Amino acid sequence: KIVGSSPTGGAHQFGSHLPPPSFLSSPDGMARWLASLAVLVRLCLFAQGDPGCEGGAGSCDDAASTLLQLQKDTRATGRHVVDCSTQPMNGTCFAAKTACELSDYIQQRWHAGPKAENALKTPLVIQLQEMCLGMFPPPPRRKPTATPPEVAGLTDSQCSEVSEQCAPDYSKAMQNEALAMGVTAGMSATQRAKGVIEEDIMKYASKAAAGFAAYAAVSGFIGLFFPFALAGVSSSCNSGECMWSQIQPYVEQYVDQKISNAFADMWSSELKKVRVLLNETRDQFELDQRVYGNNSDIPSDGLFKSLYDIHFNKLTPMAVDFAPTYDINSTKGMYLDLFASLHISVMTSLFAAPDYGDASHRVLYQRRILCYAKRAVERAVGEHQKRLDAIILNLPSKHPDPMKCCAGTGRGRHCGMCPRPYCQVVDVSNGCKAGRMDAQGAKCHKTSCDFTEDYWVFEKRCNAAKEAHAVCVQNQIDYVWYNWLNPVTDWIAMVARMQAKDVHPNSEMSDLPDMGSCSF
Repeated sequence: KIVGSSPTGGAHQFGSHLPPPSFLSSPDGMARWLASLAVLVRLCLFAQGDPGCEGGAGSCDDAASTLLQLQKDTRATGRHVVDCSTQPMNGTCFAAKTACELSDYIQQRWHAGPKAENALKTPLVIQLQEMCLGMFPPPPRRKPTATPPEVAGLTDSQCSEVSEQCAPDYSKAMQNEALAMGVTAGMSATQRAKGVIEEDIMKYASKAAAGFAAYAAVSGFIGLFFPFALAGVSSSCNSGECMWSQIQPYVEQYVDQKISNAFADMWSSELKKVRVLLNETRDQFELDQRVYGNNSDIPSDGLFKSLYDIHFNKLTPMAVDFAPTYDINSTKGMYLDLFASLHISVMTSLFAAPDYGDASHRVLYQRRILCYAKRAVERAVGEHQKRLDAIILNLPSKHPDPMKCCAGTGRGRHCGMCPRPYCQVVDVSNGCKAGRMDAQGAKCHKTSCDFTEDYWVFEKRCNAAKEAHAVCVQNQIDYVWYNWLNPVTDWIAMVARMQAKDVHPNSEMSDLPDMGSCSF
């Protein structure tokens, strides 16, 4: 009905919205139009609730008007539309495929809370759907923040009675400067990494120039992941340890699990060593520059060799524990977002090197970045759902049978209290206490207890109390997982942009694993 004539030879249903033949004659124009038609179908599905666009609140004409505006916006912003049907399954198309999978994954599983429909409206899902269609935006120019504007204002005044143990106030948590830096470090580093790729695509005049750009990138993300000192906090809180130590107890307050407190060992045996290696790499480059001069390749060769050693021999083995599958609960799993951003920063810095930026290395970088994106979404969606599933309602099956509230006669007559049935909202995460609700109108009538509130009314009030508590909890955990997932779309877009670099193929390409698989 949309793209072809009917079997009886009738006109297109959307014939008035079709572009001129000249637009469809070019491969790029056809790719753009087919991608836009796919958007139209999705708009119909979301607006009407059924593929036929019948019986809904809106109309397909409204969707078509939105489509035309989307076409105009697409051309105006110069977005690069990819037609994967005419290209080999390169990194760009794998990025689009991953975006499709994650968009579906979120929409199918983000359903555990009373505000589940929000998942379909968030910028994250919209961006994933656009990339699923092969539309990758240019590098955004946004400043990372610990207060996501897309979900600002969710906190309801009625939630003030919900205990801080149930879901700590996000804005209060962000008053901890070390924590706020840790929450935004991943996004800030991702923005820097995307800038490195954009510059690298334009190619450097020499290996020395590429080395200096990588040195600048390394210096930048060392400051983000391992800040030497934080203003307003103890002088002993330096070299990144203080910042990293805040992440586990912070995330743990918003999930339904307790994990072993193994940070001290993790820091001393792994993260601290990475910090030392990165600092040594940066310092050695500066020393080599003074000895051999700015135009020599020796400083760059040493820098890239050290970075690759950190990537291949240090961070890659660590990824097995820091990016586990969702069913594995561990301290390191709580650091997936931050660790992935650190590793991706190292890989994008290596991409500028002639020896480590060829076709085979690019595929490995792209595959690993997409794997991080998948694992981050799986953990965020799973933890979000588990936390809300921990909220249950204990509800009596019915009012108790009428009972005698008065007994005896004459001087032996005595009356007692009528017991009230009650429901209990149970939320035991982090020691949370949600409270109880009593049935109304239990009184002694003649010799029996009379309950004036129908059971279905009582049940409805109890379910409303559970939902109100769940909404208050979700208000806070949505903030947490929004920030957790904030870099994901940029990671996927980064994979597509890496494909734009003209690199040399090599004989190892045929031995590379499938980019669609996800394993560390």
